Amino acid sequence: ELRRLTPSAWPPGLLLVGAGALGWLLGEAGFVAIARQAALVLMLQGAVIACLGNPGERYRLTWHNAGFWAVEELARKHGAVLKAKKGYDLAELTFYSEEVYLARPLTYMNLSGKAARKLRRKLKADPSTIVVIHDDIDLKAGVIRIRKGGSSGGHLGVQSVIESLG
Repeated sequence: ELRRLTPSAWPPGLLLVGAGALGWLLGEAGFVAIARQAALVLMLQGAVIACLGNPGERYRLTWHNAGFWAVEELARKHGAVLKAKKGYDLAELTFYSEEVYLARPLTYMNLSGKAARKLRRKLKADPSTIVVIHDDIDLKAGVIRIRKGGSSGGHLGVQSVIESLG
């Protein structure tokens, strides 16, 4: 069931969506289906869905690009086009009459915070409306964990975003 969430109902902090790092065992299509389900539930007015990964064909099918798979599938499913900006790709779409942004940082994973900071400034986004989708090595294949705030759990890309957005 899809639910619309409002930022005012959230406690402070980023919303983190970790997907089992071994999700690649499901294949790209299988992982994307799971990530898409989680991301669709999280779309909300003014949300920025930042999906972490590494740029370049060399990394395309690595588990670290789980977030990129999700953003590409969300854009495709909703007819949105990711357009190159300085430091990130960005798509704007409407979901249940609400404006939502999809973002793909063009920095390497461990520097994702630089792109997230640029994105936040450009969109004048409150950190509480930013959803970060990333791989999570501590989760089994096909498992998605959604949590508000907390630590990076040792994930350097998430740590970079946390440090950059405060």
